Amino acid sequence: MYGARHWRPAHCFQVVESAQDAFMKSLKQISTERERQERNSAFATALRLVRTLIGFTVLGVGVLLIVLPGPAFIVIPIGLAILATEYAWARRYLRRFKEGGEKLGAIFFRKREKKSTSAEPAPQRPD
Repeated sequence: MYGARHWRPAHCFQVVESAQDAFMKSLKQISTERERQERNSAFATALRLVRTLIGFTVLGVGVLLIVLPGPAFIVIPIGLAILATEYAWARRYLRRFKEGGEKLGAIFFRKREKKSTSAEPAPQRPD
């Protein structure tokens, strides 16, 4: 069926070369994916470092505002929220801070309601 004139050794070399090209392309693709992962890993590490520095800075300013005049009760939770994006311990402290704020708010508003109802007599309608 295949005679001497159909047998082309050059064609066989082309198949081998195309297989080698495909293999080299896959190696390049793997190496570029690995490089991209390494770059992303470095970026993620840098981002974590920046978040940590900003979070501790804001938290430190909040702690200073306990002694200095300023809204420490607002700044400290902001610092904890920034740190909570990276660390579990900050999430726990933030949760405690929220629970304490909710309890304090419930006590404050409950006392306020009692004072407002006891201080003012109920309005009566004229009949």
